[in-house]
Amino acid sequence: MSTKMNFKDFENEVIRELDERFCLYGSSMSILGVTVQSYNGEEEEKIKVKFEEEGGVPFEFSVHPIYELYMKDENYDIHIDNIAKCIKMELETLNISNCFKVEKQDFEDKVFFRLINAEHNKDLLSQVPHRRIEGLDLALTYHLVIWINKTVIIKNGDYEYSEEELYSMAVKNTPVLFAEKWGSTGRNIKSYGHDNDGFINSVDRYLNEIEKIANNFSTGQSDGYSWILRNCAAMREECLSEATSSTDIAYILSNEYGVYGSTVIAYPGCLEKISEKMKAIYGKGGFYVIPKSIDELLILSETTTLSEKEICKIIAEINEITFSENEVLSYNLYRYRENERRLELVR
Repeated sequence: MSTKMNFKDFENEVIRELDERFCLYGSSMSILGVTVQSYNGEEEEKIKVKFEEEGGVPFEFSVHPIYELYMKDENYDIHIDNIAKCIKMELETLNISNCFKVEKQDFEDKVFFRLINAEHNKDLLSQVPHRRIEGLDLALTYHLVIWINKTVIIKNGDYEYSEEELYSMAVKNTPVLFAEKWGSTGRNIKSYGHDNDGFINSVDRYLNEIEKIANNFSTGQSDGYSWILRNCAAMREECLSEATSSTDIAYILSNEYGVYGSTVIAYPGCLEKISEKMKAIYGKGGFYVIPKSIDELLILSETTTLSEKEICKIIAEINEITFSENEVLSYNLYRYRENERRLELVR
């Protein structure tokens, strides 16, 4: 059995192989290993395919998933083939011979912004044009849509546009490219924390056992067991509703793709529209914004029975079970005040 390469040797071998396969591109294209600053301070090793022509946008891919596959499989060439195919396919998709080109006339329609935590991303923000959101621990970074499912962050010096100009483009484009999506979760906000999870799971387990027993004994006719099966859903809803208060129902706010959906609170008029909806439902337009993740937010009426301290505890519990630190938007609670028409950090 051959000896496996360590990560760094593997990365260098991948670069060497790709250099050979794409040597026809000559000096207009280079492939190198880079350490990329990710969100919330995390770093990731990537291989960058860089195009030297003006307007070229670098193509990056993570090395770690490929290395993990390599460690499980002796056939190393298959992995290199797959990487090369991906690069070639994306080059062909763009119909570009040697460069991911963003023409100036298209640029203004392709710029959008994303919301991230400013305190956790200080290193990243030092490298990119951005806008701090006044009074909050959040910032907007600017990105380009290259094609569907492919975007790149705009870094300092990439293009000759001021931050003001980038914001002007992005604030117009982002709500169109990533339309907001709003709706009721039907869940009490407490259900997102540890304490109420236990109650809800107990109810579900109890009713599941009833359904299991009824299924085993039911004849399919109009017997008592069939009645139980027909009514279990109603019983579950009734049991769960006893643990909720209508003023504690959480609403979800995101975009239609569910990716970086928290950004919608930076859309012009978004907070005002939510305030109107809250007022129509609860009689008051103030509300709390709970950062569930970078992808979605929870909205809770200010008429909630929970104290701010209790809501902050739920936020901590949500972030505790988040899959990755990169998905955390904030550990803080925000409140929208109807009269002032502004969002503020709850301290």
